[in-house]
Amino acid sequence: MKFSLVLLAFLALPACADEVADLRKIIDDAVTTTIQLEKEAKSIRDDQRQKKESLAGEVTMVTTQVKIPIEKKLQELADEYAKRCHRSFSRLSETEMSQYNECLAQKAKIEKEQDEAKVWWVEFSDDWNKTYTAPVHLTLEQQNARLAEIEKEIQAAYKRLANAKEKLKI
Repeated sequence: MKFSLVLLAFLALPACADEVADLRKIIDDAVTTTIQLEKEAKSIRDDQRQKKESLAGEVTMVTTQVKIPIEKKLQELADEYAKRCHRSFSRLSETEMSQYNECLAQKAKIEKEQDEAKVWWVEFSDDWNKTYTAPVHLTLEQQNARLAEIEKEIQAAYKRLANAKEKLKI
């Protein structure tokens, strides 16, 4: 009877050794997978940071090279108008009334140019955003989706790792 128990235990050893080897392989695979996924996630985050910085630089460049010069020109026209026309006019003088009428015409012209500039800027920025910003945001959304997948895969790997370690303790 003792011999049969020893024989049975001896015969069961290769199965246990195979099971331990399988568990160790699961642990190694889980660790390797986790390391690779964390490297991929870091690479994605670095890429996202670079894309955001680049886009912010381009937005700043467009603002400083396109929008601000237009606004400056319009402000100069408004300042010139203010210097000449923000005063009281005598209705008794033809010269004064002529100047007043010129001021009204200039004010209307400046307001029209300001309105046109606002409309142009909205159209320009919408087109610019569709061309340059939207693709970056789409890429960032796709990368965020991949980061969420990676997080799930890492959690699954940790779970496999914990299960294998628990079985090894038995």
